[in-house]
Amino acid sequence: MSLRGFMLADSSVFDQAEYDLYRGAVWPSIEAHGGTFMIRGGRFERLEGTHEWTRLIGLEFPGLAELRTWYGSPEYQALKAQRLRGARTDMVFLEETGRGGDAVAGAAAAVPAPSVPPAYVIAEVEIHDLEAIRGYTDHVAATHAKAGARYLSRGGAIEVAEGAWRPERLVVIEFPSWEAALGWYRSDEYQALRRIRETCSRTEMLVVEGHLG
Repeated sequence: MSLRGFMLADSSVFDQAEYDLYRGAVWPSIEAHGGTFMIRGGRFERLEGTHEWTRLIGLEFPGLAELRTWYGSPEYQALKAQRLRGARTDMVFLEETGRGGDAVAGAAAAVPAPSVPPAYVIAEVEIHDLEAIRGYTDHVAATHAKAGARYLSRGGAIEVAEGAWRPERLVVIEFPSWEAALGWYRSDEYQALRRIRETCSRTEMLVVEGHLG
């Protein structure tokens, strides 16, 4: 089974009317290439770091090839020109690492109820001490498993499509709900691991509500 391709983007809108024209027209081009919305401007909360996030968008495609084909297609390039008249965007592509459908640490991932959107924790991590960070990485997956989370991407290759955002390492984790994601982050168990991580890395982290479809 092929690995999925994901697009993450943050758009700062300066002309709402122009951007709304783009939003109203973009879906057919995404659907034509097998894509779906993961995140579509839902609520978000910065958990760590200083980056000022504005409007988060996430797309999922059957693979990176389909994602690249969509982005490079004449129909999307015309829509991109429309978007640029209304917003500045940072955009990256990344590939699923492992099987995103597999639960973290082999536990059974919780399935969101049909009426409850998932939530995504997105972390950009710059590691300063590869040996010391193991005190965090060797144990953090167990905390995700308890929350019913699953990895979508964990430190794989990143392609910068647009903008100035140059993440060194990205981790994307899906939780069954907004409450589950925040409950995991605020737990005593995770906060103890966070203190280890902070001694040997720099992190930007946010939680964003997923798109229900």
